[in-house]
Amino acid sequence: MAEKFLEEIYADALVLDDLRECLSFMARTDYYNARLFFNKGMARLEIMLAKYAIENPDSANEIQDFALDIIDKWGEWSYISGMIRGKLIPMIYEYMKRFCTIDVEEGNFLLKSSDSGFLTMKDIEENMFIHDIHDPMLEAGDVADMLYHPLIEDYVLYGCGLGYLPYKLWTKQVVLLTLLYMRTIKEFLNMQSTMEFWIGLTKRTLKLEMHQIIWT
Repeated sequence: MAEKFLEEIYADALVLDDLRECLSFMARTDYYNARLFFNKGMARLEIMLAKYAIENPDSANEIQDFALDIIDKWGEWSYISGMIRGKLIPMIYEYMKRFCTIDVEEGNFLLKSSDSGFLTMKDIEENMFIHDIHDPMLEAGDVADMLYHPLIEDYVLYGCGLGYLPYKLWTKQVVLLTLLYMRTIKEFLNMQSTMEFWIGLTKRTLKLEMHQIIWT
């Protein structure tokens, strides 16, 4: 799961997650953290646009102009929020749909790109998607918001799919995640490498325990 090309796609897709976090902090008038996440998103966006400019320089320049306008207008919160939500994020979605497409089978699962660039996963035998088909990271964020409580540091999850929910809980300062799973050793190793990739994106550590459940 942590092959080079997937890491690049996820790094691009995380621009969207950073911008949504920026909007969330802005709505709570936490402008310090809003700027931190905006800056994180812009650092990722700079790398993304360098690749995008090769295929579509006009669109890449347009995205860059919107980003620079937001920086120039920083402090005009209504304007900035509207620009990020109504212009910048939709343009990045369009980029992800055009340039970050994967549709491959791996065992009993189909790995498929969502509109946001993050992979979703379908159980072929059950004919059921395990993650949202449009934006699995956004879905995981909504679930994490429902589950998270500041007085709870340890969580137990039954399965984690491609790792979005554990990652979003971890970003909320959760320090211990216990994952229960019923997959094969190969799938366990894939899941572990996925989690190592997500958590490796930043420096704060997470105590991660995994336990396989075997029905008798």
